[in-house]
Amino acid sequence: MKNTLLPLLILLAACPKQQPVAPAAEAAAPAVKHPPIGAGLNDSGWNKQVIDFNADGKPEIVNWTAGNNVRKKEADLNNDGQMDIVTWFDSSGTIEAEEMDGDFDGRIDWVDHYANGLRVTAEADTDFDGRVDVVFSYAPDGTVAGRERL
Repeated sequence: MKNTLLPLLILLAACPKQQPVAPAAEAAAPAVKHPPIGAGLNDSGWNKQVIDFNADGKPEIVNWTAGNNVRKKEADLNNDGQMDIVTWFDSSGTIEAEEMDGDFDGRIDWVDHYANGLRVTAEADTDFDGRVDVVFSYAPDGTVAGRERL
């Protein structure tokens, strides 16, 4: 896992900061139908920027842009050639979702869902069978408000 800390720090620094919202503007958690983990949004027609920090021919970060806004960021944290974190943004650059492969097996095991830039739910595959088995809900301050085992 050589040279994985620098790309992670750069990716995290480039991500937009969560801004608190006033109680009247709090976003309700979206209805989650538990689609298969890893189902992504369409990146067709977007421009691609590849960043290869260690010049091994495999990108550590890929930015997808539409116009002047980043719409998707991908990061390979362990230099295996597979993207371990994929972050999705709406057309204004506000984060919508983030998919993570925490055990580096090539399958997404955690998906965070955002509303108005704040994380509202997270879906996790804790037994690594490719299906969501735990859903977390979050309060506007970012703390865990609930947990449901499926």
